[in-house]
Amino acid sequence: MRCPPTPIQPTCREIGQLTSVAAKCIDRQGLVQHLYEKTGVPVPDLQTLARTQVSAHVQQLLASCDKIGAIKAYRAETNVDLPTASRFIESL
Repeated sequence: MRCPPTPIQPTCREIGQLTSVAAKCIDRQGLVQHLYEKTGVPVPDLQTLARTQVSAHVQQLLASCDKIGAIKAYRAETNVDLPTASRFIESL
């Protein structure tokens, strides 16, 4: 008989490291926003930008509601890993 898996509990140190990384990301995001404001450059619409960088084949698969096919095609075209491709396709 197999025992049920026990959840992995992060250590206090690991939690502290994650909190530190999250704080740094928030700080960087604030700096980027500040630069956009000070330079007068408009903040890009990342979803629109992403859509323009997707091939017609991937767009066609998405239009036909074939997300799995779109993810596979995007991976084949860009050589990214599965989680990255999934996140990208889901963001469209």
